[in-house]
Amino acid sequence: MQSLVHMKNLISLFVVIISLTFSFIVNAGVSSLEIYHKLGLNNHLNYIEFAKVYDAFRMQNETDIMKVTDYTKPETQDRTYVIDMKNQKVLSGPTKPKKKIDSSIELHHKLGLEGKLDVMVFRKAYDSFRIHSKTDFLTVIDYTKPSSEKRFWVFDLKNARIVHHTWVAHGKNSGTRFAKNFSNIKESKQTSLGVFTTAETYYGKHGLSLRLDGLTLGKNDNARKRYIVVHGAKYASKSFIDTYGIAGTSWGCPALPNELAKNVIDTIKGGSVIYAYG
Repeated sequence: MQSLVHMKNLISLFVVIISLTFSFIVNAGVSSLEIYHKLGLNNHLNYIEFAKVYDAFRMQNETDIMKVTDYTKPETQDRTYVIDMKNQKVLSGPTKPKKKIDSSIELHHKLGLEGKLDVMVFRKAYDSFRIHSKTDFLTVIDYTKPSSEKRFWVFDLKNARIVHHTWVAHGKNSGTRFAKNFSNIKESKQTSLGVFTTAETYYGKHGLSLRLDGLTLGKNDNARKRYIVVHGAKYASKSFIDTYGIAGTSWGCPALPNELAKNVIDTIKGGSVIYAYG
């Protein structure tokens, strides 16, 4: 009888050990897979190679840096990734995974825009950026602000920083201090609202200028026909505004201070998004 009880206890213990072992293996596999996806390594680094190194890495506590070589790739290729496991970040590799895009609210906070640019305006601009932009730069123009205030922002969203923040003029027939009237009609000399993408540059009567394509049907899709471009103008400068209290007006173009125009154009040209709100 006692031997039978002893045997049952041994069987129960064996079952528990097997269950715990299986659970450890499964959880370890899930854990490595979760880390693998969190690091954005899928489609870049072979998972089996990652899991083998990760299992060995977990057994040592000497360093936070893990190196993984993808032996499924030819020796002639760069195939080693260096990973900071403590901060869950890929430091280097043949194809460094893109960092996860922050939400619009997180970016708004990171950029320090509270009280400067309405979060809902930024969210709409950010949504347009995610759909249409071919670069890391987003431009927002807030025409609800007077022309005497800096209402033109250029953001580097990859690095979450403000690249430019300056004055911008609006169209002659849109208003004086504030832009109140907007149009998509040729010869209206009014500003257009909506989503634009930047195109090619050229040299005209205002120097280096940047052509725009309007993407918002009925609001700015005539931008190219209307010759709505980004260019420099002395009436958009700080000295002009200090003298007259407001910026001068264009024929509908978002005109920038002469001293900044070239730098801004060089930054945003080639397919970035401009979101004009008013």
